[in-house]
Amino acid sequence: MTSSGLKSASPELPLASAAIDFSAAPVIVNVGSDESQRFYVNETVLRRSSKFFNAALGKEWKERQERTINLPEGSPAAFNTYLNWLTSGKLYVSNQPETERRQWSCDTRLLEAYLLGDKLSDVDYKDAAADALANEFHTLRGGWYWSFCKNDRTNLYENTVAGASLRLLFVQSMLTHCGVQMLETEGEPNALLHEMVMAMHTRGRPSKRQFEEDVKACEFHEHEPGAENCYKNKRSRES
Repeated sequence: MTSSGLKSASPELPLASAAIDFSAAPVIVNVGSDESQRFYVNETVLRRSSKFFNAALGKEWKERQERTINLPEGSPAAFNTYLNWLTSGKLYVSNQPETERRQWSCDTRLLEAYLLGDKLSDVDYKDAAADALANEFHTLRGGWYWSFCKNDRTNLYENTVAGASLRLLFVQSMLTHCGVQMLETEGEPNALLHEMVMAMHTRGRPSKRQFEEDVKACEFHEHEPGAENCYKNKRSRES
């Protein structure tokens, strides 16, 4: 008997019943208000990760009957990024080379991704956006570490609640990489200033190594406890 060269404990093939049925009629999602954009999306793709879509399409609601969902406050570009992540696991947020403009644009789009994930109750997407931002904040470019511009800081604090994972990530990144000197003397969100002071009092200035360890340990994620609940491990099991 000759060895086949296959691993003795190779993973089982996924069940055919778990596959996406692409023959099903798509769900129409209208995104935006004044000039809304229409998206045609497979129902299974929408419901797999988002509690919002799962609820809207899982009961005898008007949206399920008409197979149409309206997101008037959403951004078509941000929603398109979301759909690409659902199908590929990648965040397509940058169309520019390594420039200052590219950096601000990337951070803004990743913030929009996180906030959209919050509205759609998609924890995995929020965690993926947080990881991408952690990498952006932790990467030295042109001798500088980058972070949210003032508009993004305001947007973050106006659209999240105390204890939100991205707030925690942003504050720790500021203390680790930039320091409070990056903040402006006027017009900063009061909650941001309060959280910065509290973090400095309790943790001081975390080292870059500590920041890396916290990111790896899912400290800025919102999934249930346990590494098996992290989106990265979920996707590796599905692949």
